[in-house]
Amino acid sequence: MTFLQLYLNIRSEFLDKTMGRFIKLDKTRLLPKDNSSFEIPDGYGLSLEFHYRGYNGIDNIYRDTDTSLALFNKINPESKCAIIGFESSGIKNGEFYIKQLQSRKKIGIDDLPRKWERILLESSINLAKELECNQVQVQKAENNWYYNSEFEDEDFLERLRIRYNVTAKRRGFTLDDKLDRWVLNI
Repeated sequence: MTFLQLYLNIRSEFLDKTMGRFIKLDKTRLLPKDNSSFEIPDGYGLSLEFHYRGYNGIDNIYRDTDTSLALFNKINPESKCAIIGFESSGIKNGEFYIKQLQSRKKIGIDDLPRKWERILLESSINLAKELECNQVQVQKAENNWYYNSEFEDEDFLERLRIRYNVTAKRRGFTLDDKLDRWVLNI
């Protein structure tokens, strides 16, 4: 059974049973072996999670998507430090669309690995390859719901631009004007 088949089976089971499921992943599986700047420090792990959109009171992260790759601290694996959320609906068509790149609210900078955004993006690219996708797309910061809300300040908007746009661009994504998303063909 390929990883794609495993993913689709678990996703189907999740939809049938209407309950959350997750798969703990070997963190070395989704990270490049030749780039130590993306290494997840000891004490942290990755999990692939299936869930409903909405607020999750355990880890204080509102989910914008139905599937996430989550970074967790092994001391408390139920509480996620940060997630990268993607839409499962495009995977069968070879598209891996990332809509959310977010840390837990009020988490301290010392509680997150350095360059956590790049760690999660790189892990997602490798997950997309395992799921036999041919393209990874990242939502532009300007299309994020919070970016367009009236209660956020300019400092927050700049952090969103750095988190989404700069992280994608540094990894080699290009802006597709037609899709209005950052795109990387893999």
